[in-house]
Amino acid sequence: MKFITISDVHIKEEGDFSEKLFLSFLDQAKFLAVDKVYLLGDIFDLLVGGHLYYETIYPQVFLKLNLLLKSGIKIIQLEGNHDFHFKALIDKLLKKWQMSPEMWKYESSPVVEIVDGKRILFAHGDEIEIGNESYKKYRRFIRSGAINFLANKVVSPRITRKIGQRASHKSRKRNNIRYDEKYEEEKVRPLFRASAVQASSQYNASIVICGHSHCFDMHEEDSVYYLNNGYVPRTQKFFYFDGEKFESIKLDTSK
Repeated sequence: MKFITISDVHIKEEGDFSEKLFLSFLDQAKFLAVDKVYLLGDIFDLLVGGHLYYETIYPQVFLKLNLLLKSGIKIIQLEGNHDFHFKALIDKLLKKWQMSPEMWKYESSPVVEIVDGKRILFAHGDEIEIGNESYKKYRRFIRSGAINFLANKVVSPRITRKIGQRASHKSRKRNNIRYDEKYEEEKVRPLFRASAVQASSQYNASIVICGHSHCFDMHEEDSVYYLNNGYVPRTQKFFYFDGEKFESIKLDTSK
């Protein structure tokens, strides 16, 4: 099986640089050969709840995804910490497009796939991160059934979007102060490498692919191969697996 994977694109609005990168990703010639695409969360900077409203906010993205599915390529969609509780949106889109539910699978937890005899763990990354207990409490809260109910049944997507944009702006401001290359090299990258080793044991997988850390990595340790394409607006990369080996490919934004 051949597949492609990407995460942490963080599309904020139609026409922004992140959307341009993602549309470039969906136009890659490599798609002609793959069986599946794994979207490992935070494709959008804010998408919460299963409302068709989001199709009107990001029309080009969903048009391209429609064409991808029509070509016979399956999508495996994992929740991120910026896009979550939107299984109903995928169900509605597949029904509208008259496509099988098997074409676009929505997963709220890490997934293990056996690919050519290799057990591969696909995750957003926040589920396997070691430590960071305050964030884990926040994650449990936003992923709770109560928030799911509010996002899908009570609060309008326009209001959710406004609240989320305000929170994202504050979060980015904090992280811009807190994170630099030295911090990533000394703290974040080693933490996620250790998290990948622990997760490989927990899920009995020899390959771990995730995002969330925003730190690009292709690292082998203790017979565990860990891959993270990083923060796409910065790395402009995705991973391609040809059935034997992984390749990190630079996105072409010249089109």
